[in-house]
Formats: sequence, C-alpha cells, structure tokens
Amino acid sequence: MENKELSNVSNNNEVLDLSSETKEINKKKSNKKKWLILSAIILGLILVGGAVYYFVLGKSNTSNKLKIEYLPFKSEKDENWGMIGADGKVLFKDEFDKNYSVSSVINGVFNVTNKKGLVSVYTATEKPQIINGCEDLKDAGVMSEGIIPIVRKGERIKYVNGNGKEYFTLTPYKGHEIEEVSPVFHDKLAYIKTDEGKYGFINTSGKVVIGPKYDEVSVFNGGYAWAVKKVKNKDNKEEDIYYIINKSGKEIKKLKKDINIESRYYNNYFLASMGEKDKQLVLLDKNGNIFKKFPSKITNINDYDNKTYIYKNKEDKWGINTMKDDKTIIRAKYDVIYKTDNGYLAKKNDKFLLIDEKDNKIKELDESYEYVFYLDDWKNLIAIDKDEKCELLNLKGEEISKDSYILGLDGLSVGAVTSDYFDATSVAKLITDKITDTGIGNIHFNDNVFSLLPEYASPYSYSNKNTFQVYGSECGLPSGNKYSTALSIITNKAIAQEHYSYETYYYWTYKSYEGTYFNKDIKAEAFMLPVSVETSNAIKDLETLAKNIYSNMKAKGFKVIVSESGIASKLSKNGTFLYIVPLVDENSTILEIVLAKKDNLVDIKEKFKEYQKEKEKYIPEEERDYDINVTDSATEVAVESATTWY
Repeated sequence: MENKELSNVSNNNEVLDLSSETKEINKKKSNKKKWLILSAIILGLILVGGAVYYFVLGKSNTSNKLKIEYLPFKSEKDENWGMIGADGKVLFKDEFDKNYSVSSVINGVFNVTNKKGLVSVYTATEKPQIINGCEDLKDAGVMSEGIIPIVRKGERIKYVNGNGKEYFTLTPYKGHEIEEVSPVFHDKLAYIKTDEGKYGFINTSGKVVIGPKYDEVSVFNGGYAWAVKKVKNKDNKEEDIYYIINKSGKEIKKLKKDINIESRYYNNYFLASMGEKDKQLVLLDKNGNIFKKFPSKITNINDYDNKTYIYKNKEDKWGINTMKDDKTIIRAKYDVIYKTDNGYLAKKNDKFLLIDEKDNKIKELDESYEYVFYLDDWKNLIAIDKDEKCELLNLKGEEISKDSYILGLDGLSVGAVTSDYFDATSVAKLITDKITDTGIGNIHFNDNVFSLLPEYASPYSYSNKNTFQVYGSECGLPSGNKYSTALSIITNKAIAQEHYSYETYYYWTYKSYEGTYFNKDIKAEAFMLPVSVETSNAIKDLETLAKNIYSNMKAKGFKVIVSESGIASKLSKNGTFLYIVPLVDENSTILEIVLAKKDNLVDIKEKFKEYQKEKEKYIPEEERDYDINVTDSATEVAVESATTWY
C-alpha cells in the first residue's frame, strides 16, 4: 500500500495543527470517488470490446440464472432514462431523471440512484413500481437466487425478495460486523467481508459456510474459487499466498509464492502468472497443477477454451493460437480480438471488423464507430460513435434498429453492497485496545521508525520534515468500510536534512551543497491518529465513538484533565497525554486522537467550540436528531498556550 506524506506542523500555530490530517483524509476520499467514476468510464468502453457479462457479472460454467434483460437508454443527452431490450424494443421511455444512475435489468428488477446517492429498487414493467420497503436505500445489489441484498439508512445488510419480504440480516460473525457482501450469488455463494478486512462466504440462507479468514477472494464458478492470505517474508515484507478452495471451504492446494492467479475459475482452468521477475502466463487446473505454460512472448490472455486461446504479444498485437501445441490460427496483427458466438470481433488500424475462425473478413463495420463491444447476454454488438450514440448490431454487423441511443453502460457495473451500520462501541474497543501510555498500535515512544518510511521515499521529499504517515493497517490499527484509520508519526528530529561543506578561496568562503540524506536513527516522539467516520449519521456516530473512546481510556487508567461532554477531552497517564478532538467540514467527519509527552498541546475548549460552530453549517436543521448545543466543561482546568513539535 502507498504511504501518504502529511504536511508538517507549522511553527506559526499556537496549538497543534490538525487540519493537515483532515486534508489528507479528504484527499483519500476524493481519490476513491475519482476511481469510482473512472471505473464506470472504463467499463463503458470495456477496452473497445469484449463479453461484458463475463467481466462484470461473471460468465459461468454453470447457470447462475443471471441475464441482462434490458439496458437503460435515452434518445438524446438531455432526455430522461428508459429501458430497451436486445431486440431494440422499448419497455418504457422518459421515466427517470437524466441525472440519475440507472442499472440494467436482471431477473426482472433494477436499481435507480438519485442525486443524493440513495437507491430505489424497481420492478421492470411498462410502469415500473418500487418494491415494497426498497425506496431511498443506502445500497442495493442484484436479484439472484430470488433475493437481493439491500441496506437501509443506519442498518446492516438485509436480503429481501421481489415483494420486499425480508429473508435474513447479516449479523456479526464471531463478534465481527459483516461490512460488505458481493452483489450477487455465484454458485449459490456470496462473499462477505468483515470489519477485520477478512473475506469468507455465505449461502443463500445467510449462513457463513466459509469463515472469513482470507485477505482476498474471487467469486465461485464451477465449484471453485481462489483465496489469498497475506504473510510476512523473512525481510518483513508482505506477500500474497494463493489457495484454491472448493465450496465447502476445503483448501485444495496452497500455491507457491511466485504464482499469482489472474482470473476466476473459467472453462475448467485458472489463468495465472508464474515467476517473480519475468512472469510467464500459465493455466492451472482445479487441483492447482499446471496444465499449460504459454510461450514467453505472450503477455495477456482474454479468452480460452480447450481448443484455442486469444493472446496479446510483447508488441501489443493480438492473435489466436491452438491450446494443444500453440500453432497459429490467426497471426498476432490485430489491435484487439474478442470472441463472439459467431466468430470474432477485431480492430485493426482504428477500424472494427468481424472475422471468422480462419481470419476471413465477414464485414468491416462503419468507420464512424469509436468503440464496439460484444454483449454476451444479448448475443449482439453495441457500437458507439464519437457523440456517445449507440447502435445495436447483430453478429453479421447489421443494424437491429434504425434508431441510435445513448445507453447507460455504467448500468452494467455491479459493486459490492456495503453495510451502513456503525457499532461505535465495538469500533471504540478495537481502537482503544491499541492505545496505551507508551504508544499506538505496535509502535512505541522512542522506537526507531526509519523502516516504516515507504520504500520509494526520497530524502529530498522529507528534507527538514519530522512527520510522515502510514496506513493504520501497517501498524496494527483497525479499519472498516464505515471508518478508516491512518497514523502520523512525529519524529524527534528531521527525517532527512541537507548537508553542506564550506570552502575558502583567497578571502571568500563558499557554501557548497553536498546532498540530502536520511537520518536513519529517527525515533517516534508523538502520534496523531485520525479516525474518519463515513456513515449516514456521521456526526452523531463520531460523537458516540468519541464518548466510548473517552470511557474506555478512563477505564485503562487515564485520568481526565479536560472533558467537553466526553466528546472532546484531554487525559493523562504516567506522563503521557491523550487528546481526543472532533473535526468536521463539508467533506469529512474525523476524530483526531493525539498521543504525546507534551502537555497543553491542544486547547480542548477552543477546539470543541470550533467543532460545534462548524458542524451546524453541515447539518440542515430539519435533519438534526440530537442535541448540538455547546455545553460547559464539567472540569474547570486552566489551559496554557500550546507548544509545537519544534
């Protein structure tokens, strides 16, 4: 994982500057939003081709009863959304706001996300109706095996049927919240993710059938999946170890550390790469044995069966070989090739064409098409021009409909369903279990922390700075879908500094720059731990979290110096001071925890007043469901002017 550097504490501040922490958390959240947007764009283009169903919902060796029945469309950009089928027939039109996000129809239902990010689930009829109890949800998945995962505001993940009847709720498993679930069932199993960041699987009754103990997993397909456990090697660096597992959770095989699986189980094999430096693509059977090694010139595979495979070579050209002996069927000369039910879709010299298995040209498609891809479910092609207009084509390249549309291709994407339930008591315990009067997580005061700097760090970027940040998980701190942690370590001296030499020539002395070098003996002097809360009731949850952390630390022997309703406070134990400070702005709700050997670092009273003043800006009065009045401190303690780290 990438480490992010934080701005250093300024000498001009009268109290500890916590704003840099807030900005860094905002940056991460902003990057997450950008990634989601980018993912939708990439999905729409799908690398100018390909069976979308395979990549998004998971084309299976066995029927998962998932089929894209309709796609959202509009005739013009400024029109509202309707639904259209593979034959070009319109189910309904001009029904949903053009600025809403509308999903494709699967098993007779679809999701509509409004401008506030709230999801409603509809039946796919000529006059779509909201499924009972499925309006303005925080999240929703896809109908599969007769049920769909949904999340109501402030609640755990539930499963309901097409009439809105509740089947089960995903409650904590062995004391850990289930924070995420895959949007659909594959092989009648869905993956789950707990607040520890571990993955397991549930069945269609909501029972955990494979306990959450993996760091990554694939979906099941044809009875098999892969799973990853992260381990530390002899150099204390993290490595991924892959396992092949079956539906009962049995680990069929532990793979060698230089083998990484690249795809789900497909057409009886896993696609994997082997080797630490010069990676070679291979196929593994269900027992983890190598079935085939591909020639070293091959850098990518986008489809395969027992007879052939489609590959890309080192010159970024695509071709087709036989599986048995790697004989050429179609020479690697195309910019891309994708398999259809009637041959292949290819691109060459910016033109799309349909070819057969002998490389005979069936038809060259219109030059106006910027992108063309194959939709496996519909058994047809979707061609997109430079104005984003889409045409439906059959596998002969003929127009199915004379009309062109703007299709909601982002409606093909299916994201994990995440819980909106925040157990402040549990999270507070996870956090406070990691805080003592000697340090946070597995890092203590006066520990040499040079090894925690990112591998790519340059002395120049840390010149004369004494603060750097690591992800919470890197130092034993918890994180979840609804909250995240990071740890800023403040060091006893500059992490790196410039060095100079002095030379005298006649009567002149010159200062000569020799370079910037790390101080490898830097030690932890203090810690800043921001906990970002991302829930529907973020401010309320933040305050509940603060109160629980405050209570827990008192129970651990920390004595109260200042307390503002338990929300903002300063405590101490054995000469160590703990500051709990809430922060809020239009993008973030953060609880800043500071652990230091310095007193009067933060003026708790002032910070609490600032917080109360700021939060009123971001909570509309009609949405306030708790007291926001500033309360007087229960403890009258004089707070002197704070010091800085310098």
